[in-house]
Amino acid sequence: MTESIADRVLALSSVVQSASLVMAIARTGMAPVDAIDACVQSLFATNPATLQDIFDHGDKIHLGRQRLKQIWTQPEPEDRQVILIVNHLLLLTTAFTRTDSNMRKMGTGIAQLSAQLSAMNTEKQQTDDFIFSSFADLYEQWLSSLQPRIIIRGLPEHLQNASNICKIRTLLLAGVRAAMLWQQLGGRRWHLFFKRKAILEEIKLN
Repeated sequence: MTESIADRVLALSSVVQSASLVMAIARTGMAPVDAIDACVQSLFATNPATLQDIFDHGDKIHLGRQRLKQIWTQPEPEDRQVILIVNHLLLLTTAFTRTDSNMRKMGTGIAQLSAQLSAMNTEKQQTDDFIFSSFADLYEQWLSSLQPRIIIRGLPEHLQNASNICKIRTLLLAGVRAAMLWQQLGGRRWHLFFKRKAILEEIKLN
């Protein structure tokens, strides 16, 4: 994949979208289905020719782009938790990718899940439940023991719901996947401070 500011903004927006959806579920028990689906589908794109192939030229992560712009230009108090999750996802990704075998395990695990889905003949709800449960298990297996541990703050009735727990872990895994792409494209945490203007300009262009 070629490195460009546009591609890095796509990947970073996907991280922000994942974090924003996590907090929406934690606070309200709900989040836009199409935005969740976009994050989930990005996990299955393990060998894309371009980043545009994953995010459909940014259309699938419109929420993330707008949230990134809003957080940097018109922040609200509740955005602090989203910013914290994004920061922790970037740090967690750095810890995860230090070992090459982790990258291979991720690819193998997702490939196995894809094969299982291809063999399934179930209704969409059952398939969705299986996907969220499977990705949640993979998150627990690969990332739950690494530092920093991501603590989600929200309402207990939403955070104790088994379905919500699986969705949140799946979205966190999607956030790590997007952060991996961002880093592979040359993204660095210091860019969030010293290249913010360029990132915002790119968002305005699209």
